Amino acid sequence: MSLKELIIPNQKNYTFEEKVDLLDSSLWGQELKWEEVKYMAKYFDVYDIEPNTEILREGDSSQPYIGLIMKGTVDVVKKDINGQNKKLTRIGKNRTFGEMSVIDNLPGSASIITSSQVMLMALEKTNFQYRVKDKPNYGNKFLLKLLKLMSARLRQTSGKLIDL
Repeated sequence: MSLKELIIPNQKNYTFEEKVDLLDSSLWGQELKWEEVKYMAKYFDVYDIEPNTEILREGDSSQPYIGLIMKGTVDVVKKDINGQNKKLTRIGKNRTFGEMSVIDNLPGSASIITSSQVMLMALEKTNFQYRVKDKPNYGNKFLLKLLKLMSARLRQTSGKLIDL
């Protein structure tokens, strides 16, 4: 299922100015200059998604995107050896997901399921790639932010594994 199919009926259509304001109010926006926020906002789509909706499926590579949660929470879920879903964590506002598939072109490593009403800003892989090529300075800054996020998650996971 594509993200566009998950939009709540009669959802408001977000204007460019509203997308800029949303991105600017996020932790991502706080690390960017105003011109960078405006440039980046052009490539994000905003979705309002109902609770208990799978918005990313483990093993799926059909439409990779980076999701930035603006409101609400999602569960990160992975299948165990018996094929049963196990919740790894719950993440909320200003957290992202989907970065690995956008970077390494591999299928999603976990499923993402909304645990509440969610407002999501999504940057599809093609828009991400265009952004990096079109404005390398902005793209490099964005990539560095992604690398820092992924590094922090790896450190967190390593810390949890040592306690097992």
